[in-house]
Amino acid sequence: MKELFKLFLSIPLVMLLKIIRLFVTVRIFEIKSPRIGHFVMDSIHFYHYLKKNKKKNEFIFFWFKEPTCNSYWAQYLKRNLPVFQFLEFVYRVDNKIFGQDQMVNKILNQSRDIYGHYADLQMSLKFTNEEEIFAHNWLKSHGWTEGQPIICLHVRDSKYLETGSEQTNSRDYSYHDYRDSPIDIYKKGVEYLIENKAFVIRTGKAANKELEIVDKNFLDYPFVSNQNDFIDVWIFANCQLCISTMSGPDNISDVFCRNLLFINHLPLSDFYAWSNAVHAPKILKNEDHHILNFEEYIKNSFHTKDSFIKNNISIENIQSKDIVEIFKEVWPRKKAFQDQFPSWNSNKTRFYNASTYLSEYRVNFKDHFDFQNPNAVMSEYWLQNINKSFFN
Repeated sequence: MKELFKLFLSIPLVMLLKIIRLFVTVRIFEIKSPRIGHFVMDSIHFYHYLKKNKKKNEFIFFWFKEPTCNSYWAQYLKRNLPVFQFLEFVYRVDNKIFGQDQMVNKILNQSRDIYGHYADLQMSLKFTNEEEIFAHNWLKSHGWTEGQPIICLHVRDSKYLETGSEQTNSRDYSYHDYRDSPIDIYKKGVEYLIENKAFVIRTGKAANKELEIVDKNFLDYPFVSNQNDFIDVWIFANCQLCISTMSGPDNISDVFCRNLLFINHLPLSDFYAWSNAVHAPKILKNEDHHILNFEEYIKNSFHTKDSFIKNNISIENIQSKDIVEIFKEVWPRKKAFQDQFPSWNSNKTRFYNASTYLSEYRVNFKDHFDFQNPNAVMSEYWLQNINKSFFN
């Protein structure tokens, strides 16, 4: 009854809005807030539009559902965007009567940075001095040394969605648990990073299993008692390297233009062409146990495990010894990727010039990645030691 009353009260506001729109452009957008990936990426696209593309006679306002997946990011947006939560019902009635504003699709670009907006905003995304001090003190209390490089390791498993927020836990997400990885296979890789002077944070609000490493330079964050939403954001925004299986929180590192390594991820059609990112996807094999080539990877870019089974495609994780070697490619990073491994240039060119189509979106592959970061590449080790015929 309360919601119906608010909807009823919104009708005269919508009619007033219709009159105002005869003279100026007024837009109201919803920012999707249940999942951190969209919450962060979509809001930054909106932020970029306000900073760079908004017209003088255009007024834009936002709202999002609360509670959100991250209370700090909600706070961050409220101090950087014109967010007015009461507009939810005006937005709903407005859309019902006059239809959705199609500008939203042009701004969000499928939540992908097709035009290089993140790099364009790099210097304007900041934390307050008080927040910086709090983050440094929090990290020091967990063993970090001032100035020590931070590496985030985010390995997807089912725990977060099983115990997630009210907005996520009512749905069965097992259809894409093919994206999960066992944490144990990363142990030797983490030990290598620690030996090379990094402070490694295994990230995530919740996880099924601890990573059995006892070292002052390793923090298993899912099992820390004093987690908070601000730290969840800050560590991804300030790490020197984010290693991820491509899942939600790494989008924070992406919008803050941090270095990325995507490992044991699928589908390959989600390749981050706009980022400083090395990619080493899971191993796909056909029914004859042959590893797929590039075109086959793209054609089999499915988003459900049943689709892989139906098409007789098996999925294997990159294993421990290979993970260590791939970690060595990106840490410590002494040169730009294209200088460190010359063959990356030719492989990158072949990747972008492939005349194939994304299986889900049915759009030309090159058009899907209009902005191409020169450091967005496939792992050299993966190409040379796991799938030598990838581009054949």
